[in-house]
Amino acid sequence: MTKEVEAYKRTILYIINREKQILKNQIKDYTYWKDLGENAVVKRDKLWIKSNINPWIKNTLGYDVVLFTEDRRVITSSFNFPLNKIPLKREIEISLMEINKDFYLYAVGPVYDENRKKFYGAYLLFARKVDTEYIKGLEEIMGIRLTFVSKDSSNKVSLEDYYKYPYLHMVVPLENGIYVVMDKEDTSLHKFNKMMLIIFGISLGIILILSISLIRVLLNITFKPFEKLVEVSHKIANGEYEIELIKNRDDELGDFIKAFTYMISKIKEREEKLKWEKRETEKLAYLDHLTGVYNRRFLEESYENIKRNHSLFSLVFVDLDNFKNINDRWGHELGDRVLVNVSEFFKKNFRDYDILVRYGGDEFCIILLNIDKDTAEKIVHRVKEKFEIEMMSSFGFNLSFTYGIAEYPKDGEDLNTLLKVADERMYKYKD
Repeated sequence: MTKEVEAYKRTILYIINREKQILKNQIKDYTYWKDLGENAVVKRDKLWIKSNINPWIKNTLGYDVVLFTEDRRVITSSFNFPLNKIPLKREIEISLMEINKDFYLYAVGPVYDENRKKFYGAYLLFARKVDTEYIKGLEEIMGIRLTFVSKDSSNKVSLEDYYKYPYLHMVVPLENGIYVVMDKEDTSLHKFNKMMLIIFGISLGIILILSISLIRVLLNITFKPFEKLVEVSHKIANGEYEIELIKNRDDELGDFIKAFTYMISKIKEREEKLKWEKRETEKLAYLDHLTGVYNRRFLEESYENIKRNHSLFSLVFVDLDNFKNINDRWGHELGDRVLVNVSEFFKKNFRDYDILVRYGGDEFCIILLNIDKDTAEKIVHRVKEKFEIEMMSSFGFNLSFTYGIAEYPKDGEDLNTLLKVADERMYKYKD
């Protein structure tokens, strides 16, 4: 039972942290943006704000948004957020807050230019309710009920874990006095204990009534199945569910064995659901939400495994040329379509087992396995020529990219060194 409770808690915390990371990546693309500072904060251009901030962000990304000055005066807002309750710092902050009995995950960051040199005296805030359809779907998959509470409601909801037939009550503390409470109906343990008491009482009565001469026979007949059940219980505790039990018994012990077998099947089914949910959340954590290719986190966490399995590879760092002009001229919606199209192009024009990563914004990283730098240079040059033709055909404007290549282990062995070498070579080509 303890392992099951810990598995539920880890899953919930993982999902909350994953949502925080997604929210941080989303708002980061906007806060370090000169056009936001010039057009929205300085000029207060209503048409620009409508097309790029409010209601564009709400309709496209699903976040409520507030743009406000450092003295907390609202420039534009899609909902009434209590700005006086949040601290303002010169970096992105992510937290949870209760607003009118609803719970919001929010991120707030200062508005800078792209180089983070000029601060425009304003802040941008994204927020979303935590009880999303994803959480509701999780309730159905895991068979639990989720409730978000704050300290103010602690007199109504117990903030301690406990088991009280037939409910399992679990509490996960989050932050700012907010908790997520999980309730699960579980009658299997109660039924198991009740059946064990019945069997034990019957066995004890038989032992007291029958003579000493029959004790050994009765022990062999009556308690042998229990030895098997004890053995099976230890296997179940270790996660082994492929077991064999005594079958074809028509007595009460046979009924108990059937009930025990059914309980094992339900435990196995529940664990399979948890494993499936964990695999799905891990898969989402390693994929870029827009393009569907691997993200920066995947590259950082899988790099050591790539080194162990390959003695030679080339890391190609790619930056789209003048991509910012697309967002400025035609808006983020077209910019997103271009990024999706670029990702599909790279997937089709490199090998299936090469590793494609959206490193951030308009930057991509491609690891060409078992290929040295000179060979990689020829491959990427051919791909670039084809890229410029296809982008012109698809969108009707010129789009190209600049790249830099670092070879493992010649140029370095750790990821940061290879990225730095490739980045420096890329900017040398760009200049």
